[in-house]
Amino acid sequence: MSHNETESIQRALNDAKKRELEEKYGGTFHSSDPNLPPDIEADWLRSIEEFERQFSAASETTVRRFIGNPVILPLSELSPEQLRPALDGLLTLLESNNVIVHFDRIISDREAYRFLTEELLDHEMDDIRIEGMTQNFLYEEFHPDDRHDAAMFAEVFLRGLFAGSAVELREDIAPDGTPGPSGRPVEREALVMEARDFRKGIAAFIDFSVNAIDCSLEAGVATVRARLAWEGLSPETLEKRAGEAAAAVTLRKDECGAWPVVGFQWLGEGQTL
Repeated sequence: MSHNETESIQRALNDAKKRELEEKYGGTFHSSDPNLPPDIEADWLRSIEEFERQFSAASETTVRRFIGNPVILPLSELSPEQLRPALDGLLTLLESNNVIVHFDRIISDREAYRFLTEELLDHEMDDIRIEGMTQNFLYEEFHPDDRHDAAMFAEVFLRGLFAGSAVELREDIAPDGTPGPSGRPVEREALVMEARDFRKGIAAFIDFSVNAIDCSLEAGVATVRARLAWEGLSPETLEKRAGEAAAAVTLRKDECGAWPVVGFQWLGEGQTL
């Protein structure tokens, strides 16, 4: 049997397996990459089937039981010198059991160890073990920081000013009609044009920086003030030109916990081109 014939048979078996999984567990498989080797796709389908099998019969457990009920020293019994090795050891133990903990903002070793030992270890999770699959936990889901998150989304939006793609910039703005500052509805195109206005004097950017200065928060609406600085090339002479400006970005928290932009303005007379 030729290689092409073997691949054709495997693709047919994969299609049959997809139909079986759809009928048994629900959901729909979208078209797969035609360049994906059929044997790789077969392995992927087997892992999905195993996950669905275990998930349908899974019981709840705690992270502590999932990693084998290890003896963990409480924070109060650790000296400052013992803290970092204890934290590293606990994170390694969790990872060896395919439990990955993410910290998206900087916290102290003391707070990280306190979170792991006093909160996460007693948190309930599905008792599922599949080779290659990890179960992930995010510190910020337990301890959200709206000011931090809003500032992060604002900085992403402002960095997009230098990327040159109106499409990407538009994706960071709330849909048309979303209530903006003072109740005014959002108009995506107007915000894009206002935010990108400074680009008219620059042919290309060589370097730039975006730094959030502060963030005010009230009733799910955040206003982030930021300082922008850049170096670019003049469109007429291609000489280097430097500029800086302050900007205010208003964001409204949505139902998914994201912070889309609902308002934008340049501040003061600091903008130079």
